[in-house]
Amino acid sequence: MSMEFYNNTIDFVIPLHRYHYMLRTVIESIQLFYSPRTIYIITPTENIDMIHKNKSQWKLNSNIVAIPEETFFRNIYRLHYTDIFNRYMKSEGSREFGWWYQQLIKLGAVQQIPGLSDPYIVWDSDVIPIKKWEVYPTIENPTFRFAILQEKSKSELITQQYRDSLLKLTGLPICDPEIGTFVPHHYVFHHRVLHHLFEFIEKSNPDQNWIFSIIDLSTRFIRFSEYRTVSSFMKEFYSELLHYHPFSDFGKDGIRIRESELFLQEMDTFLFDNHIDYINGISYTDFIKFVTWKYKERELSYLQIEHI
Repeated sequence: MSMEFYNNTIDFVIPLHRYHYMLRTVIESIQLFYSPRTIYIITPTENIDMIHKNKSQWKLNSNIVAIPEETFFRNIYRLHYTDIFNRYMKSEGSREFGWWYQQLIKLGAVQQIPGLSDPYIVWDSDVIPIKKWEVYPTIENPTFRFAILQEKSKSELITQQYRDSLLKLTGLPICDPEIGTFVPHHYVFHHRVLHHLFEFIEKSNPDQNWIFSIIDLSTRFIRFSEYRTVSSFMKEFYSELLHYHPFSDFGKDGIRIRESELFLQEMDTFLFDNHIDYINGISYTDFIKFVTWKYKERELSYLQIEHI
């Protein structure tokens, strides 16, 4: 079965904490390589008008649906953003609430978005593929799979926090691929895996739902990883579904830009000097022009630009 069989049948989910002009770049790259049926963008209400205003100028074949994050968990759980925020406890070194909330969105999409494809693909809003890696099944590899992009965590403390928070939540040991980590910044989520995971968490924490069980980890831990949690759960119960491209295939040729200010300034100058208008967002074509100029003959697999 060819990958094209899955074009226009698989949905992508993108949590977006704030609107930025490279959202168009990300959306068009996904459109070019994977042709999703629908791309769901879960974002603060204040961003939705901007997305609707600009998307008519983007190169799209997929349906784009923007969903307000504040009421995302109203269905089933009757929870508002503030209900979950009020249980969050920020400690020194912890990421902000929005970072935790986006992880809940990625997992909870299976329940909160009616008719969502099975599986669905979550894609972080700062990851831009330059070289295509197959996500859909092909004749050669008849499974859905993601790519290992990250070689290691930022520090051993963070790794330990991922390990300890997972153990507290599920009692399961953390797992990693042969090289790299199961924090690939995109992921293939199967419905039955997530439903089982929620039941598993709630059985271990019978007095509350899985959402509160995860956000309550913030009272003891400064990190939690949805990707590593699902990977460890799949290795234990659904190993036949846990498939991925090794780090050597695409991760080693990618660049993760943690301090993005200089990069963005340089790109802005390039676009201005080349008379490229990006009032409706930076097109993927124009972004590739900049990347080709900046990195010359270097063949990149992806760029991840944090804090855009």
